[in-house]
Amino acid sequence: MTDYSITYVHNSFHIRRYLANQGGVPIGHFSVLTEMIFLLIAPLEQLGYELPERLWPDISSGRFFAGFLREEHGLSLRDLPTYVHKFEDDRKPVLAKAYPEDLLPLFRRYFREVWLPTRAPGYFAERDPAALPYLEVLLQRLAA
Repeated sequence: MTDYSITYVHNSFHIRRYLANQGGVPIGHFSVLTEMIFLLIAPLEQLGYELPERLWPDISSGRFFAGFLREEHGLSLRDLPTYVHKFEDDRKPVLAKAYPEDLLPLFRRYFREVWLPTRAPGYFAERDPAALPYLEVLLQRLAA
């Protein structure tokens, strides 16, 4: 019999955040954290950089995306549903926005064309310059 099980040796802090919270995101919606796992955090880990626990680029990207939606698309975020975002330490849970799936292509384009090339370098330079060589590889892959 073939064993198709997967053994996980290590899940980084941010992957654990994703695993702990993804089930709370309403059906038909996405969270910025989920997209950041796919578009930034996991690719950086694949390159050999593990995002420290003290960095939360999903908050930065989410704030800028919310501003982009308001300013460029006239969308109000007040009526968006929220989900309870839990933490593995003693921090109190917070209510995080859940975005309709219809906005997913817009978020991905915004992330790829705006936040990643224009905001991420400054974000990481200020908070963890060790990430910059890995970020550069990621940016080069997107430019190819």
